[in-house]
Amino acid sequence: MAWAEDRAPWRHDPSADPGTKTEEGGTKPPRLALRDWSEGGKSNHPDKRSLPYLPTPEAPFHAEPLHTSALVKHYHLEAGSGAVDRIINEPGAELLIARLTLVETISVFAIKVRTGEFDAAQFARLRGLFATHVARRRYQVIRFLNVHYDRAQDLIKNHGLTRQMRTLDALQLTVALHSHQTAPIDHFVCSDQRLCDVATVEGLAVINPELTP
Repeated sequence: MAWAEDRAPWRHDPSADPGTKTEEGGTKPPRLALRDWSEGGKSNHPDKRSLPYLPTPEAPFHAEPLHTSALVKHYHLEAGSGAVDRIINEPGAELLIARLTLVETISVFAIKVRTGEFDAAQFARLRGLFATHVARRRYQVIRFLNVHYDRAQDLIKNHGLTRQMRTLDALQLTVALHSHQTAPIDHFVCSDQRLCDVATVEGLAVINPELTP
């Protein structure tokens, strides 16, 4: 199955330019319900296999980088799921995720099996659904550049001495910051308030879906 990052994106991805250098490289929550998803059911997000959505003054593009903590709420009913669904289903929404989110989202699903929130069969179902959404270009997957790693180090240096700044969070925030420099984004969507605070200091507007009515 081809991932969305290997297809032509809506937003220009500088990592696709010839010659560009890339590098690959609490408390337990209550038991909550699995999302009742089906491909022909609840989600009304346009199928991006068809012609791209064309912005209008009434419905312009909305660039929304999604942190893993927010994205998983689209697949599992929990606090903030409604807010995330509204963002994802908004006409013209350009949904950006870092490449590592492809792995981290599956990791979160696995954690939910270990904590008893759903079983292995549901894990397999959600994993397949997420892969389908990525292949159909519901999300634009952003590849990592060397500049992302350099910026992530700066974030840890500038913020990590006084607040928690995990490596993967720094990398995801860096993707949002770099995308904002290329073409302004609307919001960084994240359910980790500590990371939201850092994003705000760095000049991004943020949405924490758990704090959004």
